[in-house]
Amino acid sequence: EDDTIEVVVTAEKLRSTEQKTPVSMTVQSGQEMRREGRKRVDEVLQGVVGVAVQQTQVGPQFYMRGVGQEDRASATNETAVALYMDGVYQPRPEAIRGGTLDLERAEVLRGPQGTLYGRNANAGVVNIITNDPKLNTFGGAASVQVGNYNALRGEVAVNVPLGDQVAVRAVLVSNSHDG
Repeated sequence: EDDTIEVVVTAEKLRSTEQKTPVSMTVQSGQEMRREGRKRVDEVLQGVVGVAVQQTQVGPQFYMRGVGQEDRASATNETAVALYMDGVYQPRPEAIRGGTLDLERAEVLRGPQGTLYGRNANAGVVNIITNDPKLNTFGGAASVQVGNYNALRGEVAVNVPLGDQVAVRAVLVSNSHDG
């Protein structure tokens, strides 16, 4: 029996399977990330070959195959690794510093991707795709984490179908701890 799971990707801006897409990439499912407890983008990228994330005061800096952006002092400097969240370009990685919730998958495309993703993809692209609302499926998920310094993190995701053509998905998070 073949236990191969077919992963649908949008690396070429078309729905395809990972095996049929001619791009050097790594794909991680949201289920895999939740199981391993990865919440932030830098945690999602841990272990991806050829990718390094360096934390700075203003946010993460991404490097692929040694190429990245060294000088972030100017507001006009953009990185060599393009970051997309649900198809929307994020010019400043610090915009997603708080974390990611309810992920469907994360795609890491190595190498120049300027043809499909524009001028800021010289080193590669990181695509973060969140879960879409599901028709005819009422459900949700919740998690609570506790830690030292009175750390408390709660997450709730709820999917509500409102009819045959409309559904709503809401995700809420609360994060607090003492200094």
